[in-house]
Amino acid sequence: MVFRLLPPEEALGSALQRCKQLKRAWCRRNGLVAPLFDADSAMLEALARVLADKKLLHVFALERDGVIVAITVNFVQHDVMMAYVTTYDAAFERASPGYILLFDYIRWSIDHGATTIDFLCGDEDYKFRFANQHVTLLSFAGGRQATVEQIALTRMAMGHLHDVISEISTFAHRAARGLSLRPGILQRC
Repeated sequence: MVFRLLPPEEALGSALQRCKQLKRAWCRRNGLVAPLFDADSAMLEALARVLADKKLLHVFALERDGVIVAITVNFVQHDVMMAYVTTYDAAFERASPGYILLFDYIRWSIDHGATTIDFLCGDEDYKFRFANQHVTLLSFAGGRQATVEQIALTRMAMGHLHDVISEISTFAHRAARGLSLRPGILQRC
């Protein structure tokens, strides 16, 4: 098996399609659904393009006879290598291509200045085996997604609120200075 970092000038389309194909198979085996990896979804490619344009993208692959058997789509920020998507071909599971790729890209990352490897979110077994730190992220959940109409009404209300606050401030400033007060200052309420 051959480990390699896909160079920035290499077209990533086929590698990302293979990544999506392997990840969909992994999701099926684990009873999961992930629209990011749908065959017709362009989200992973769009994300990769943005990261590549910013020179943050690192796609590592483990290949056998020119076929990707494990792949990881990573990005770097400061000195931290972050593993966004990692997957492997289950047909090669006994040879542990995912672990081999993991060892190789960690070694490469450290050799190229990374001080931290972040496996990001998820409860995959390898993250517990290799991580030396566990970070709990705080989050919140909302009751439902706001509709466009709700957002528009909120923005409109906030605009009026800004106008009212501005007028109250002007009113108070003028009153404090003993100036004449303009009638109907809060008319818009």
